[in-house]
Amino acid sequence: MVSIPLSNFKEAVDGSFDYILITDPDGIILYANSAIERITGFTPQEVIGKKAGTKDLWGGLMGKPFYERLWKILKQDKKPFTGEVKNKRKDGTLYDAFHTITPVLDKDGNVQFFFEIQRDITHDKEVDRAKTEFVSLASHQLRTPLTAINWYSEMLLSGDVGAVSEEQSHYLKEIYKGSQRMVRLVNDLLNVSRLEAGGLIVEPVPTKISSLISASIKEGKFIEAEREIPVRFKNSKEDIKLAVDSELLSQVLRNIINNAVRYCSGLPNPQVEVSLDKRAVEGVNSLVIKVEDNGIGIPKVEQHRVFEKFFRASNAQKAAPGGTGLGLYISKTVVEKWGGKMWFESGERKGTIFYVTIPLTGMVFQKGEKKLA
Repeated sequence: MVSIPLSNFKEAVDGSFDYILITDPDGIILYANSAIERITGFTPQEVIGKKAGTKDLWGGLMGKPFYERLWKILKQDKKPFTGEVKNKRKDGTLYDAFHTITPVLDKDGNVQFFFEIQRDITHDKEVDRAKTEFVSLASHQLRTPLTAINWYSEMLLSGDVGAVSEEQSHYLKEIYKGSQRMVRLVNDLLNVSRLEAGGLIVEPVPTKISSLISASIKEGKFIEAEREIPVRFKNSKEDIKLAVDSELLSQVLRNIINNAVRYCSGLPNPQVEVSLDKRAVEGVNSLVIKVEDNGIGIPKVEQHRVFEKFFRASNAQKAAPGGTGLGLYISKTVVEKWGGKMWFESGERKGTIFYVTIPLTGMVFQKGEKKLA
């Protein structure tokens, strides 16, 4: 094994673009590299001996629940913590950062110190905000002409302005279907921009969940490939009442059920079932909503990308070429906004099960300006 002098490691760490900290188990800074001055304005000498994340250093802006969760993961679970934070520089300006903190353990499993790497992502966030604002503006501008196309297509198809031939009717139906796809895309883009701008409202009120799910399925009219696909609700005896935002829950359910219907519609006996269960998920007592289908499934090698924006599995693109790849990203983001979890189990040609949770304490209220489109 080649031996590398310790001084070489120090030079590499000091030359890092990201700032690097080493703290004791209580968060007192033992070491800081030179990048900390470029990012925060504080020199290494100014921060060593102080506690990381306090008001004196970086403003302590994340709030008590954030720091409680951070220390639980690091000290009790003894696992790495990753996430975005907002910090304050020495001159008082704010910046966005992504950091990873890793506990370093001794041979007995006790925390010796913490190793933190933090990157300034302020510019990246500003670029993302600009893109989000552009998408929102463009989507708003597209809605007006699309509404007109939909409206006039419906009028022509219904015969309100005179009879149309069979051939004309065929083309009008294609125009109408195309405009409907565009409306869905525009709405999805608007929803993404609202979620990423942080303006989504979550307004929970006591609601009977089984009744809401039944109504969502009944109103959905899940039609694919010119035929209606039955969606079965395995209703529980107890109509559980929870504080939920019924509009958001309905939209998430419709997104997931629409996917299930779309990807099993080519089967001779398509099956989609919704069911409920109460259990603890990651230590939180929750209502678990399960949506199961017997469709094409998701290839294992692509499953890690399912919740990415615009991603569609290779077999999904072949089965239904018109999707946007935004529905599951939107759904997962909304579920996490209300304090729940969303995940899935799947195998290619074996169907898919999606799970959505709501804490039994109810959805988390979120202030905002807008609902989903």
